[in-house]
Amino acid sequence: MAWPGNGDAMRLETYYKPVQVAYMLDLSTKTIYRLVKRGDLQAVRFGRLLRIGQRAIDEMLAAIPQVRK
Repeated sequence: MAWPGNGDAMRLETYYKPVQVAYMLDLSTKTIYRLVKRGDLQAVRFGRLLRIGQRAIDEMLAAIPQVRK
């Protein structure tokens, strides 16, 4: 069965565990959970599992003001 649309392959987003995001951003896991709770970092729940998409990480980082030297 083919996917509806123009026939291009579907591109699935990569999702990470909070501990993986913490490692990537050099933050604590507790900080990642805090960011999710505050709404600064979007996450998805699959039952009891919390997952954070690459797009959500990129959006959060883009919203951080850049520091000029």
